[in-house]
Amino acid sequence: MDNSKYAIQFFFNPTFHDSTIIEKIIEVSNFVSNYLQTVYTNIGYCVNEGNKRKTYSYVYSAKALEKMRKYKYSDITAISFEKLKRKNYFLDTDITLGILLSRKDDFPTRMILLVDPNFQKDFSFNKLNDCINFMKTLGLELEYGMGMILDEEKMPRLFLTGLKTPNLSNEERDIVDALALNIREYKTKIWDVFAYNIIKKNIVSSKMIENINKISNNILFEENDFYIISLCNDIHSYISENDKFEKGKQELRKIFSNENRIMYKTK
Repeated sequence: MDNSKYAIQFFFNPTFHDSTIIEKIIEVSNFVSNYLQTVYTNIGYCVNEGNKRKTYSYVYSAKALEKMRKYKYSDITAISFEKLKRKNYFLDTDITLGILLSRKDDFPTRMILLVDPNFQKDFSFNKLNDCINFMKTLGLELEYGMGMILDEEKMPRLFLTGLKTPNLSNEERDIVDALALNIREYKTKIWDVFAYNIIKKNIVSSKMIENINKISNNILFEENDFYIISLCNDIHSYISENDKFEKGKQELRKIFSNENRIMYKTK
């Protein structure tokens, strides 16, 4: 698991029409860097200029942030903050925070966080709760979130956005397809069952809660408007209890599938 990363994604209600969204994203990026006690090395963003889409990348600095602020919030479609490292002659990151802004009412704005466990040895999924609570103070309306552990070779960032890459297994390809085809159902269905699942309470019935607690009485937690289903909290438990994780994942898939609350359908 030396080449694996924590791969996390949050789905928000569309925020593209919010004129303060860029400042809010910068505030979130500052919170993440302070919380993880790191400093970004690079910033990049995509903008629509006329009929063209352009991508800009800079060394992270106050000047680079000011350049981004000069664009209309409605012209920016994606932003990324990275702490780069050099490994095996190609660029990789210790930390990546990426935001994909939605301009469609039925399509979520998404935030992706990748964390290298070799860089953040004490990272765990339960640290996400502090980040969620901070974003709530900014008025960012979280609908759904998930955390997984994925090998770098499988390109976690592309996986999270619903794009297939060469090193995925057949099942992982089907999981990616499920997101690409059904993402507009993010308010009523989970994508799949992952190591860490942040799910709105209104899509989990009392019968589902009862069945989840039959699997284990210590995997379901309440956090404000959400249920947290945690099959493993960090990379160490993922490795040491992988058989238990896989068994729990399959049982939870059945529970959500029985009530049509999951995008991915097992074959």
